[in-house]
Amino acid sequence: MVPILAFVLLAGLSAGAIAYVFLFDRIANENKAGKRLETVKKADTDRSSKIASRDRLAEAAKRRKTVQDSLKDLENKQKAKDRNIKKPPLKIQLRQAGMNVTVERFYVYSAVCGLVLAVVAFIFGAPLIVVPGVLVAGALVWWLGSNWPDLVVGVAVASIAAWGGIGILRDAHGEHHKAVHQGDGKT
Repeated sequence: MVPILAFVLLAGLSAGAIAYVFLFDRIANENKAGKRLETVKKADTDRSSKIASRDRLAEAAKRRKTVQDSLKDLENKQKAKDRNIKKPPLKIQLRQAGMNVTVERFYVYSAVCGLVLAVVAFIFGAPLIVVPGVLVAGALVWWLGSNWPDLVVGVAVASIAAWGGIGILRDAHGEHHKAVHQGDGKT
């Protein structure tokens, strides 16, 4: 009985092997088709996600552009509004500042303060170019209505003062060097 069972088992195994040999191509083709279908689905999903991402970026760019345009419009409207607003007269500005003086007296006070400061600067050793530079800068600020001339002259005056300070430090170092090394011949 064992040989018959072994024979049936081997016959079944042989039949299965013969069926597998004939059906192998069909099974392999079905597996390849399944893999291709998965690849196509994945590519469609990737393409859809790329398109969705690109659409989101385009939408964000449109919103950004809209906001920028809105801000430019607001800025242009504010500039137009600012052009129509005139600067109040000096008399009103003085009153707003809490100064209870006339315009003429304000100009006199300003001139006197300017002259006093110029004399003090001259007495304490400011270069002669600084005083007229400050006066010209003040006139340009008043005439142009911009603070740039004052800034430029301020930087120039600071540069002149810094250069003078560097010269003083250099002279002091030289004198110190001479005093310390006076007898050893290393000067």
